[in-house]
Formats: sequence, C-alpha cells, structure tokens
Amino acid sequence: MPLDDKQTINYYGGATGVGAIILISGIITFLLGLWQGISTTKASYER
Repeated sequence: MPLDDKQTINYYGGATGVGAIILISGIITFLLGLWQGISTTKASYER
C-alpha cells in the first residue's frame, strides 16, 4: 500500500511540476509580448 501511495504522489508531483513550468513560461512569454507591445506603441506615439 505505501508503495502505491508513493507512486501516486510522485505522479501528481511530476504533473504539477510540469504544469508549473508550462504556466511560468506562458506567463513570461505573455509579459514579454506585452512589454514589446507597449514599447512599440510608445515608439509610434513619440514619432
């Protein structure tokens, strides 16, 4: 029984880790895109 519990925890832990990495990289990509968009908008206004 403990072995099964451990495997379940490892599975969920791994899935959570992967999900967190995907989420973080998604947020970083979003923020970079947002920052680029703001920079482009500012540049076009300043021209």
